[in-house]
Amino acid sequence: MKTVRLYPEDWQGKHYFYVAVKVFDTRKEMSESITEYMQEPADGACEGQCSGHARYDKRGKLTGNFATMWLNVDDLRNHAAEIISHECTHAAMRHLHNKSVDLSDIGGEEALCYCVGSMTQQLTDKLYKLKVFNNA
Repeated sequence: MKTVRLYPEDWQGKHYFYVAVKVFDTRKEMSESITEYMQEPADGACEGQCSGHARYDKRGKLTGNFATMWLNVDDLRNHAAEIISHECTHAAMRHLHNKSVDLSDIGGEEALCYCVGSMTQQLTDKLYKLKVFNNA
């Protein structure tokens, strides 16, 4: 398993809030990790998953890690754009929900688009560096 971080506010130069991304070689390994984390059986048919969580420090302030994303190399090599954009949208929506951003407003819609675009680019770049696509 390989682990990377995505920063939804990277487009603003901010690197506090992040998504922990776990990349497994196979869907089976990914599903086992999801099952362990969620304490319930994972859907073996899923190609990726992003689960939001709220972690607070002793002062009651949200910590930086607000979501975990699970991906697997087998499915990424077959459906990369679809999986990456789908899971990054889940992560961006969780981030903006935590910040109480109104997505029905054009400003909230723009924030969503910037977050998704930024995380999609970050993840794609990191997956290439990890050579996920080099042997496809």
